[in-house]
Amino acid sequence: MGRDCLRGKWDIDCALNWLGRAAAQGRASAMSLLGWIYSTGELVPRDDKRAFAYFMDAARLGDAAAQNNGGQMFETGRGVPVSADDAFSWYKRAAEAGLGSAQVNLARLFIEGRGTPPDRAAATFWLGQAQKQGVADAVKLQEWIPTH
Repeated sequence: MGRDCLRGKWDIDCALNWLGRAAAQGRASAMSLLGWIYSTGELVPRDDKRAFAYFMDAARLGDAAAQNNGGQMFETGRGVPVSADDAFSWYKRAAEAGLGSAQVNLARLFIEGRGTPPDRAAATFWLGQAQKQGVADAVKLQEWIPTH
């Protein structure tokens, strides 16, 4: 129901009501969407701490998008102190679940050596997985991998 409130003419009050109910019942997808709503600031005032809390609740329940978004928040320090180790850990979970954008994020950390030692082979592997899904950024990031 909450997603339906966001189709066509967006009714944010309706969406927050239904998504809040679903989240309270333990629905990871509702928590993840609430995290997105609060992280963007497009439909409600941006609230990074609230977004992070929703993302982490959903991430712990296995929602790959929330795992990736939580990783981004750890990487950038939005709503939580910066932690390359935690960003790496959450990106890895989402990448292993098959989320292409997380595979690119994980590869980038392998290239940069943040949260993990630099590893060209691992970066190449994850970019290859993302390329198979048609993630355009994977091709661009491939150029960042040092050849020496």
